[in-house]
Amino acid sequence: MKKGHRSAEFNGLIVPQSQLGIEAIGHALAYSQALKDGLPKPILDVYETIVIHQDPTWFAENVGLGRHKQKLHEDAALNSFIPKLNTYLDQLDIAEYVTVPIISDRAWKAYYAGLRTLKGNATPEAEIYGVPPAVQASL
Repeated sequence: MKKGHRSAEFNGLIVPQSQLGIEAIGHALAYSQALKDGLPKPILDVYETIVIHQDPTWFAENVGLGRHKQKLHEDAALNSFIPKLNTYLDQLDIAEYVTVPIISDRAWKAYYAGLRTLKGNATPEAEIYGVPPAVQASL
């Protein structure tokens, strides 16, 4: 830029992109450290798809990773990650830190069994917007 970094042109073109640049550096550092720490490839692949989702056009324009390839990459990442999810969660050993009942089937069933049930004599009516009453009656 002819007038350098203290120009209206710089402020209009570069400054609005600075957050994306800083985040990209952070993602690169996080990915590099995770790789060095030996995180399993399925976790790294899912992280990569999350980063791609933040700016898919950049990846299409600069890496040749068009929408179709992005979807294929995401599908492959999730298909390798999901079957191992319980193992990854168990390795985090977070059960003692999590207090929500959904942490396990046993805790959820105990919580659910303790919920208060309310009863009444109301008749539920379905209200479907844009559907004529005669059609609603047949549903």
